[in-house]
Amino acid sequence: RFEFECYDTAHLYNLKHFVDEGLVQGPLFIQTVFGLMGGIGAHPDDVMHMKRTADRLFGDTYRWSVLGAGRNQLPIAAMSAAMGGNIRVGLEDSLWAGPGTLAETNAQ
Repeated sequence: RFEFECYDTAHLYNLKHFVDEGLVQGPLFIQTVFGLMGGIGAHPDDVMHMKRTADRLFGDTYRWSVLGAGRNQLPIAAMSAAMGGNIRVGLEDSLWAGPGTLAETNAQ
């Protein structure tokens, strides 16, 4: 299955259009991305807004995951886990293992 990365709610609406046109079929795996320039912010309200919008557009036909960029990675991941979502973490999204500590591997 494809992963659909959505950086703001407009991407969710575009994906819904593709579903309605029959170009994409569920179940969908939607990765919502937070804290990158040009996309939605990394505030908890932003996370809840993206999740509510996806719920309204796709109902139970999708799986939700988050990606918090940089210093937002762990707070966004924790919020998603608390909300029943999936998380994506790793060196591709953040080079830090904690304040002032560069990660050496994805295992950290």
